[in-house]
Amino acid sequence: MTTYLPKCQGLYLLGNQSGALFFLFSQHKATKPLAFYKLFTIHLYLRIASSFDALRINNMATLKNEIVIKAPVEKIWAVLSDLPLLEKYDPTVLKSELVSTEASGIGAKRKVYMKDGKNWFEEKVTLWQPNEALTIRLTNCTFPINGLQHSYSFSSIGNNTTVRQVMIYDVKFGVLGKIMDWLMIRKQSDKGIKLFMSGLKDIVERNNK
Repeated sequence: MTTYLPKCQGLYLLGNQSGALFFLFSQHKATKPLAFYKLFTIHLYLRIASSFDALRINNMATLKNEIVIKAPVEKIWAVLSDLPLLEKYDPTVLKSELVSTEASGIGAKRKVYMKDGKNWFEEKVTLWQPNEALTIRLTNCTFPINGLQHSYSFSSIGNNTTVRQVMIYDVKFGVLGKIMDWLMIRKQSDKGIKLFMSGLKDIVERNNK
């Protein structure tokens, strides 16, 4: 009966019901170690799930990035709001094409093919305020993402404009997806955003000379 007691006391001190459950289980079922470890695995799974949920608001992860571009906001808007132009400055994109009758404004859509040759995504404009704000929402993709949107705002000082992007997203596959996000997806997404922002800066500043 004392074989598993120290471990269960540790769980009990966590101050939650699952820890207390394990404490009682060790006292009455210590002769069934396989069953104990099954419950222990469930306990850890639930704790991981609750930990990842605590890091999100409405289960959406958030990434924030910004960059200073030496150009007036009008020049930046002209590039950023030109949906097919994405392929010219995002180094991860092979092709970007319009898939809507609208070329601009709310409802305009594009389909983007990635350079990896496997992945693609479709998205549409949901907020359009020229030189002030832009939001684009994901509508379909091959990535393990349930929902995603990226929003842009601008602030200018002299001839320098700060472009801010806020991206919120939710991954598929429940807790497993959240673990994947923490281990890999978030880092890859942030790296891709930084490449995109750098590409935006380069093309705008070249055209502004």
